[in-house]
Amino acid sequence: MTAMYGFAQATSGTCGENLTWKLDTAYYFVYENYGEVRGSKLTISGTGEMTDFDIGSAPWYVLKSNLTHVVIEEGVTSIGNYAFLECNSIVSIDIPNSVKSIGRFAFVNCFILTSIDIPESVTSIGIGAFQYCKALTSITIPNGVTSLENAVFYSCRMLTSVTIPNGVTRIGDDAFNSCYGLTSVTIPSSVASIGNGAFSNCISLTSVTIPNSVTSIGNGAFIGNGAFSFCTKLDSIKVNWEKPISIDSLVFYGLTRSNITLLVPPGTAPAYLAAPVWQDFKIEGAALSFNPSANAAVFVWKSVPSTATYTLVIYSDEACTKVLYTYVFNSEGKLVELKSSSNINAEDTGIYSYTISGLSKSTTYYYKLTAEDKDKNVLKNEQGNFTTLSGTYIPVINETASAFSIYPNPVSESFRISGITAPTAVTVLDINGKLVLKRTVAPDETISVRHLPAGIYFVKTGETVKKIIVR
Repeated sequence: MTAMYGFAQATSGTCGENLTWKLDTAYYFVYENYGEVRGSKLTISGTGEMTDFDIGSAPWYVLKSNLTHVVIEEGVTSIGNYAFLECNSIVSIDIPNSVKSIGRFAFVNCFILTSIDIPESVTSIGIGAFQYCKALTSITIPNGVTSLENAVFYSCRMLTSVTIPNGVTRIGDDAFNSCYGLTSVTIPSSVASIGNGAFSNCISLTSVTIPNSVTSIGNGAFIGNGAFSFCTKLDSIKVNWEKPISIDSLVFYGLTRSNITLLVPPGTAPAYLAAPVWQDFKIEGAALSFNPSANAAVFVWKSVPSTATYTLVIYSDEACTKVLYTYVFNSEGKLVELKSSSNINAEDTGIYSYTISGLSKSTTYYYKLTAEDKDKNVLKNEQGNFTTLSGTYIPVINETASAFSIYPNPVSESFRISGITAPTAVTVLDINGKLVLKRTVAPDETISVRHLPAGIYFVKTGETVKKIIVR
């Protein structure tokens, strides 16, 4: 026993059914630039689980101000709840391979702990286990951990890198909230959900990769607590869904989405352009998106703020000297000047499209798109190429001859066709001319599109075709 401040403070005892602890209060070590300093070393030994403590009830809690080193010996199988709460002098902790779980709030407020090696034997890390470990710079999560619990690394402000293993299925609420030093995150393909505020306030985060396994992203129980809210340096998001999942704008609260590049899978740009929230990002390759068939190409683009006119020119040569088609559209994406023979398909949705027909099979064409304001200042100027396919024709659109209309349009769940008075054969084609739906529809009957990825489709009855946007 050692006397401190007139009280007898225990320096040894039990901390589990078969565990004992002992504190060496005269432990000298070299600390950074301070030379040799005096601290205390806690050794925990025995076999089995550590006691799950309540706040401040760990037997060494009253001696925590001088506790600098912790050695947990082989045989100990768990670290209890609140075990090292507010032990803000700890600089080193050894965890053996026998430990399988780390309890709730086990290391909260261990302010100067810069690193910790979590052994591969650990399969469970409790809520808030490393909350406010402000000096922790990196962490490798063991492969056996399947869930990152709520606030597990909350406000680990110096954390610059984290390795999330392929096996984690859930990233909990506020898991990495306020990790100011974190610059990039790759979420493994095992993750299905990302919680409210999971990466909120990660002010150094510049890029994130989200796999197609993710089915939900938390929008926050309150404004500012979305999964990626206030990640003010975020400039690139890579997603892998063929069909974009539905999210709330609060997921990215506090960000200017139009300044963030969204990297999407090849051929999916139109779907993201048609999807709420995702369409607000700077979609890589989607300002211009050509979706060619054999005889035609559906050209899709997103509106550019302050634009008065869009000019699209199609060329037959790479040097862009041989003009085939020239189209001029107004600020709403409506064709106002045509210098070719093609079929018009444009709607005022903020996402514009135009079908260019009369093209040759297996041929590469080149394009330039210029967006100008009312004073003819160029706001956006893009160019590139597309190649038509060797077969599969999409239908020629004839809006003027239409005897029917579709509502609602855009649509998210189901639509109706007005103008038919008897059972009518209806087919739906995607932008590549592929048949995705065929059925006979009665007047005023609904047609479900829930199974279709977001994007642009064509609804055909008889010889008439109408465009529909699925969101």
